[in-house]
This record gives sequence, structure tokens and C-alpha cells, in this order.
Amino acid sequence: MLARADFVPPYELYAEILGAEGGRRALLERLGIEAEDPVEEFLGLALAYEREHAPSLQGFLRWLVAGDTEVKRDFGGAATR
Repeated sequence: MLARADFVPPYELYAEILGAEGGRRALLERLGIEAEDPVEEFLGLALAYEREHAPSLQGFLRWLVAGDTEVKRDFGGAATR
């Protein structure tokens, strides 16, 4: 996975980790079903980043840290930013 991180767009990398690599299942087992919305929001942020910037993992992580994005779960069941 580390070798691919330099060559694969952020969304594709995280989708693979969360899908085929079993990351989503592991997260949900550990954190509960409530983690589903934030995981989906995170993948959505990766796609949004790729629409506006050259897709790189380092750039995406820098963008996340520099931004004021916060994923919240409201009691109505919808994730908001």
C-alpha cells in the first residue's frame, strides 16, 4: 500500500483500503455503525479535493489539515460539514 500511495489518487487509495482491504468493516466493528457517515464524508472529501487539485496523497492530507472541515453527525441521521 505504501508503494502505491505515491502513484494512486487519494480517493482510489482510500476506497481500496476501506473496501478490498477490509478497512471499513474493521472501523465499523470497532467504532459501531455510527462511523459509516463520517467514512462516507471522508471519501466525499477525497473526491472533492481531486476535482479541484492535482490528485496526490500528500496534497490531500495537507488540504485536510489546513482546512476547517469538520464532520459531524446530527441526531437526524445525516452527516454535515
